[in-house]
Amino acid sequence: MSRIKQLIANGKSSYNDFGLYIKERNPSLPTRRTNKLSVPGMHGTYDFSELYGEVIYDDRTVEYKFDITGWDVEDLDNERRKVLDWIMNIQNTEIVDEYNPNYHWLGSYENGSWKEEAEQGLLTVKFSVYPFAISNEYRDTYFQATSKKETITINNESSHRIAPIIITDGNVLIEIGNQRISLASGEWRVENFYLLKGENEFVVSGNANVCIRYSEEVF
Repeated sequence: MSRIKQLIANGKSSYNDFGLYIKERNPSLPTRRTNKLSVPGMHGTYDFSELYGEVIYDDRTVEYKFDITGWDVEDLDNERRKVLDWIMNIQNTEIVDEYNPNYHWLGSYENGSWKEEAEQGLLTVKFSVYPFAISNEYRDTYFQATSKKETITINNESSHRIAPIIITDGNVLIEIGNQRISLASGEWRVENFYLLKGENEFVVSGNANVCIRYSEEVF
């Protein structure tokens, strides 16, 4: 028998802390943010959605349903209040759905509904979340930068481009096309430095041990 799947956020779990398993889950699809303008002398419209390098998506919603039971109506009310005190305080935090345990949502409680009959209640809650599911583990690429220029390849398996973190214990120069990034020892997130979806190649040199780190983000 498979283990009961639960929702985890703010240090609490739906089943371990409240005896609730996920009855139903409904993640919505991300909505593409469009920027269409009419151009004089041109049929239809022109889509500027990729003006900044890639298509942009708005936050999405994920809906969960839980059955709540009580010994009587008063007990049911008490159980409902305890669950709501947890759910409604989920704000801008990681939300783990054990049906997809390697990723998490990042978001907040948005709204919900409650329907009860005798000692049985159905709680429906919706969260507004970042449009991509985020991996729970980092993907790290380690290399040693020396005076000899070397080509480094990183395959970004995300659904879109990612701004990585660069961790170095010395001076390093990273060259991508016409872009030159010179960094000293430290942990850096460099403006306009992205790992595009798929294979990325760049040239490195310097005198340092370097790690390029990112979290995979997928639809």
